[in-house]
Amino acid sequence: MWQRYTEDARKVVFYAQEEAQNIGEGYLSTEHLLLGICRLHESEGAKLIVALGASAGWVQCTVRGRIGQTDRAAVQEMTLTPRAQRVIDLAYDQASSLGDDFIGTEHLLLGLIREGDGIAGRVLAELGMGLEAARTALHSIRGVPEPKGFERRTPSLCDRSMSGLIVVDLQDSFLAPIADKDKILSRAGFLIEIANLLDVPILATEQYATRMGGTNAGIANLIGTHPRIDKLCFSSFRSDEFWSAWRDTNRNQAVIVGVETHICVNQTAHDLHARGHEVFVCEDATGTRPPEAHEIALQRMRHAGAIVTHTESVAYEWLGEAKTPEFKQALEIVKRYSDL
Repeated sequence: MWQRYTEDARKVVFYAQEEAQNIGEGYLSTEHLLLGICRLHESEGAKLIVALGASAGWVQCTVRGRIGQTDRAAVQEMTLTPRAQRVIDLAYDQASSLGDDFIGTEHLLLGLIREGDGIAGRVLAELGMGLEAARTALHSIRGVPEPKGFERRTPSLCDRSMSGLIVVDLQDSFLAPIADKDKILSRAGFLIEIANLLDVPILATEQYATRMGGTNAGIANLIGTHPRIDKLCFSSFRSDEFWSAWRDTNRNQAVIVGVETHICVNQTAHDLHARGHEVFVCEDATGTRPPEAHEIALQRMRHAGAIVTHTESVAYEWLGEAKTPEFKQALEIVKRYSDL
């Protein structure tokens, strides 16, 4: 879990454990992580706090005033609370979106700001520390110009450098009762080909493959050597193997195709969004047995913050412009699937 952490980030986790132990807590939560960052004064995370107009000392006093002291004896075995685990996940996502291949104290602070609901997140919000302001300040600390214009796409558009394609349960046994299964296979196949052309990572899932059969042969051929992960849970992100594989892609935007919209696609999209990812669900490459369930599920995902889109929209957003070397090849794929 900690392999990509910098030495300072590992120290922060150690200090966070000390902070929890000192007040007799048997768990490590967001407030302890924030106190750990504040103790490491020369870290990027502490510098970022100062750049945002506060001081590490003031943040420490504020947090300690919220958590108080317990009478329990110090506990050696620490467990992460769900909020702290989410901060860890969000730190990975923030590193990915910044193009960093490591997890530093700055990413932990961004994760705390992004999580927002724990003691640490509330304290940081009260001090006026928003995510966009923090990312801008981090670029300044690093002496790197903040990406502008075309280089920094709006989060409502897909960016091939940040995207991963998730292919959910395109197995013949699940597709058989779906009326528009041929269209789903065609549009999913189209986006898989585009993803392969543009080096967008692909992860596929199979629901209980030993009983329900594997991925449709045509789709499996297009996926090639990309991971295909068997699962029993409906949400892909409840699979440890899938979550580990997704982390390894180092991507923050998830583009989803597959079935069924109201079950596995829906639950996967909600869990992705809850972890701070930008989620794009391709309406034309998803489907359900009961037709009305498809639209209901899409509405639920929209309401939760996912973007419902079309596979061709995703393809052209990944391309960005017509002068790229891959555009001619992509256009041939577009035309070929338009004839199907």
